[in-house]
Amino acid sequence: MYGSSSDARQAIPNPAGVSSFGSAIIRVPPDLALLRLGVRSLKDKPEDAFADARKKNDAVRAFLRSVGASEVASSRITLRQETRYAE
Repeated sequence: MYGSSSDARQAIPNPAGVSSFGSAIIRVPPDLALLRLGVRSLKDKPEDAFADARKKNDAVRAFLRSVGASEVASSRITLRQETRYAE
């Protein structure tokens, strides 16, 4: 036939029909985004630190809503005591 036996399996001597190839890229907004954000507040009194952290947290939530994040939720609060000494 035509060439070796492997060539005969790969070649079509009299092709008939149509061959086509296509590809596409579709860009869509994400269904879910997980972000790890944090606010920090260091104050002398715990109530002042909580009030400041709440104010900062509200600002972060307001920003996220302004850019289209309609559902914003907090999953946890972490408290950590730090001691710093001034020289």
